[in-house]
Amino acid sequence: MFLIKMIGNGVIVVGLLMLLGDATWIGALGTALALTVIAYMFGDLVVLPLTNNWIATAVDGVLAFILLWGISGTALWNHSLGDILVITLVLGMFEYFFHSMLYRTDYFRGERKIRI
Repeated sequence: MFLIKMIGNGVIVVGLLMLLGDATWIGALGTALALTVIAYMFGDLVVLPLTNNWIATAVDGVLAFILLWGISGTALWNHSLGDILVITLVLGMFEYFFHSMLYRTDYFRGERKIRI
């Protein structure tokens, strides 16, 4: 499941960071990897089992926005607030369907605990 999340986030983040601004391929790839790991460890392993899909998706969106905004500013990429919002919304749609997929698979057991 982590691999699916990594590929989905990677395609979205790398593609849109490079398309909408002047992010380098390596910088965008590093950003996508960092975002994937943080969102998986916090959003999917902590928040999702305790709440529901909407809340976990919102948490993933907030994390993505903060991380993208921070890295874009630190790396001096020319992404506007609108660019970062577009990337965050596309990631949010992916995350919603990813969480739905987790619910449909055997990824949850018993009392909504995630199997690692």
